Amino acid sequence: MSLIKGFLCFLIFFEIWQTKTKMTVNRKGHGAVELNGKIYVIGGRNATGFLGTNEVYDPVTDSWETKTSMPTPRERFVLVSDGNKIYAIGGFNGSYLKINEEYNPVTNTWTTKAPMNQAREGAAAVYLNGKIYVIGGFNGSQYLSINEEYSISSNTWSIKAPMPTPRAYFGACVYNGKIYVIGGKNGTGDLNKIEIYDPSNNTWSNGINMPTPRAFLLTKCDGFKIYAIGGYRNGYLNINEEFNFFTNTWETGLAMPTARSEFSGDFSGGKLYAIGGINNSGYLDINEEFSPSVDIREDNYINLSKKENSKLYSISGGRIEIKKSGVYFLKSGYKSKKIIVIK
Repeated sequence: MSLIKGFLCFLIFFEIWQTKTKMTVNRKGHGAVELNGKIYVIGGRNATGFLGTNEVYDPVTDSWETKTSMPTPRERFVLVSDGNKIYAIGGFNGSYLKINEEYNPVTNTWTTKAPMNQAREGAAAVYLNGKIYVIGGFNGSQYLSINEEYSISSNTWSIKAPMPTPRAYFGACVYNGKIYVIGGKNGTGDLNKIEIYDPSNNTWSNGINMPTPRAFLLTKCDGFKIYAIGGYRNGYLNINEEFNFFTNTWETGLAMPTARSEFSGDFSGGKLYAIGGINNSGYLDINEEFSPSVDIREDNYINLSKKENSKLYSISGGRIEIKKSGVYFLKSGYKSKKIIVIK
């Protein structure tokens, strides 16, 4: 097996966690979302009460900047970006909320948009094809299966097929046009169940369950894997379980340094930032950076031919640059790192 035959057979880039500059405000139950390379961390709760605090983290300079606070302080809401603006929806501040507030990072201002139908906390949400899907949650009396679709262009909500398993405090992410919902809890206890929603035909199907049932975890996709990190199950967790879309299996990843729940984070430049949360030490301001591994096998991933030497191939949020000299580099964010190629 070699590149002469048109395949890159095997490549590994090891996982790494690093501690980065802390937030200004410690908190849990906040939202975090990437926009234009920066990560916006908004809202939450700490010993002072419910927060509207809006801090933005720049991974390039490893620094924080304070922006205009969210008008409605709250925790356990969903925070989603469409690539232009940020939407903070639902949550809890002594009452269960259905509010929808839009943040414009260019003007550093907030605008109130149409509220969703069901007030709730602990939902999960994603952006897909001009729509925001807000799924599940808890309304103070029951765990929910509701699935609401918000059209950004028309500022309207519609009800879609409900999630089969009611739950709250779970994760969700998008892969290949479908929405994966993962873990959480309901009246039966902590869950490891994965269910998959296909907006194209408004149907649900079952996925391969996560090994460790838990709630209040961080769940993100990078186009190759689901990363299910931390959370709570009979104690605070630092576990990192990764679902590989290409092998269709769960793998154990490098554990997060700080066990915690109710934290948030997002990818930027091919790296995942896990920010804030709560554990036995109290409310946290910690910011830990995760560099995922790259694992390319000839039967699962990319097919390289001699005619494609100048093209770029997307790998785990970074990219592989193929050079005619036979030197290969993994470009992850703003750093280039040499990789090992085994033929």
